[in-house]
Amino acid sequence: MSKTNKALCDSMEQDMNVTMVLAQFDTGEKQVTLANAGQHAYSLLIRNGVVEPVKAKHWA
Repeated sequence: MSKTNKALCDSMEQDMNVTMVLAQFDTGEKQVTLANAGQHAYSLLIRNGVVEPVKAKHWA
């Protein structure tokens, strides 16, 4: 994300912005790793027709 951010900052006009969410899926462990940046892009989970925000676990 850092490299992409730098490339975008170098090429975008001052008043432009980007929101980005990257996801890595591990189907074997049934886990997803998310990284987000920009305008508070919160990921949502839809399960059984119910929409809820993804609750993040933070690692140091």
